Amino acid sequence: MKISMILLLCFTPIFINMCLCEKVSAIGPCECAVFLDQEVKMSEKPIIKQNPMNVTCDTTGQETCITMCTALAQASKAKGPGLLCSTLQHADAFTAYVFAKRCEAASWTYTNISNVDPICCHAGVPVTCKVK
Repeated sequence: MKISMILLLCFTPIFINMCLCEKVSAIGPCECAVFLDQEVKMSEKPIIKQNPMNVTCDTTGQETCITMCTALAQASKAKGPGLLCSTLQHADAFTAYVFAKRCEAASWTYTNISNVDPICCHAGVPVTCKVK
């Protein structure tokens, strides 16, 4: 009993210091968005925006957010034009650019993901783009 009490008294400050000194990063939303321009102004509204998860508000969280947004874009490649056209209704030969933002950051980060072929929409449905 005396030994366990002595061990407890000796090691308690170590455990308390380990818990108190550990840096805890804030947690916030990871946002994935599609814009029609590769250069985005903060005042611009995205065509589509999703908040797939929460991440830490540090560099690791930013990397995780970019990875998640890239994965979502890749996974929705087949349905992407339909989703975009249902929002835009009518559009001629546009390119969609995928961006990520974490924790209410001041700016969007381009994920280097965009469609290869132009997308055209008529009445909310993807159509073959006319060659000009």
